[in-house]
Amino acid sequence: VLYGQVSPGGVVVMTSKRPTAQSIHEVKFSTGNRHLAETAFDFGGKLNDDNTLFYRLNGIARTEHEFVKDSKQQRVAIAPAFTWLPNEDTSFTLLTSYQNDPKAGSRNFLPRAGTLFPTSAGYVPYDFNISEPSFNKSRREQASIGYSFEHNFSDALSFTQNLRFTHRDEDYKYLVYNVNSKVNDHTVTRMAQHETQMTNEFGVDNQLKGLFDTGEVKHTVLG
Repeated sequence: VLYGQVSPGGVVVMTSKRPTAQSIHEVKFSTGNRHLAETAFDFGGKLNDDNTLFYRLNGIARTEHEFVKDSKQQRVAIAPAFTWLPNEDTSFTLLTSYQNDPKAGSRNFLPRAGTLFPTSAGYVPYDFNISEPSFNKSRREQASIGYSFEHNFSDALSFTQNLRFTHRDEDYKYLVYNVNSKVNDHTVTRMAQHETQMTNEFGVDNQLKGLFDTGEVKHTVLG
């Protein structure tokens, strides 16, 4: 259920893999065009015999060349999670993650002339890199920690609290197409662009849920 304000770009729903009582041992290797090489793993299961502690550990290492010349994406990520069930009405899940993209891909673009319609010199190749590989930098690193707490007071009343803190560090440097400078339809002028950003995000969501019936109608109240 989504509620509250949403930005014009919309919402991307991302769900963390949670600990499970079912034993999971999975390792995956992938390869493909554009020099794709990827390995991933997913492990999970019980940590004790009385079924009160569970874990989940998944991660990935990936590299791939982009369709833009001399541009690639590289990523390493890991996400450990643990669940504690102190009793049948209460659960606490600790969620952590770390992701490092030393090469986060191209953030550049090509001019309209030469892509949507030809210039006097023809079309620009679709994989043309308008920047310089020796100048480019695209790095992103982020880490998060949080938890999900749930408690059932009764069959009709429950409380949930979701909390998360995220730290993100980004550094991008490119030569980009200068849209404000136009010499002719077959000459591209460029300008240097350097963006650095460090953000800390903290969020908490408290939910009190009640269930009740009025005759044949079932109701769910969320506050």
